[in-house]
Amino acid sequence: MGISGTAIGTPVPIPKGQLRMADFSDGEFAYMARRGGGSYTMNLVLGTRIALYFQLALGIAQSPGVANDVPGLLHMHRTLAFIVPVLAFLAFGVRPGIPQTTVRTLARFAPLVALIIGLINWIGFKMMGAIPVEAYWSVMIVHFAWGIAVVAFAEIAAGQASRATREVQPKPV
Repeated sequence: MGISGTAIGTPVPIPKGQLRMADFSDGEFAYMARRGGGSYTMNLVLGTRIALYFQLALGIAQSPGVANDVPGLLHMHRTLAFIVPVLAFLAFGVRPGIPQTTVRTLARFAPLVALIIGLINWIGFKMMGAIPVEAYWSVMIVHFAWGIAVVAFAEIAAGQASRATREVQPKPV
């Protein structure tokens, strides 16, 4: 344990390996304090990425001839379809110190577009019978391609966030 400073005239011990205010410049410390160290943001980003890959796997499993006879997969895909846009909206929101690029904005809102395309297909074909079979497959291909693009947007945005949070590193103790 080392002594880092005083609190009302008394030395304050800091456990080894713990960050001290002296390890950062004033601007870096204020930045880290505002962001909470970045762990919340990066955990949310990781959770969103995992959910997106799981969603993509469930979508592929519903393809004809794979596992489309299993209703649980479809219900899980539909349930995640409403959770993933919320996760992406929170994970890729505006954060101090992380540049708000076009890809980050796409990663934030693209899952909502995939949800809308999927709902158009599901409601139009399955529930109302308003979409002919040929259009159903066309919309499904667009939905699938957009889903892959959403994963790509999320991966690029996660890399940008990771690089931005790595830029503020403490000085070695």
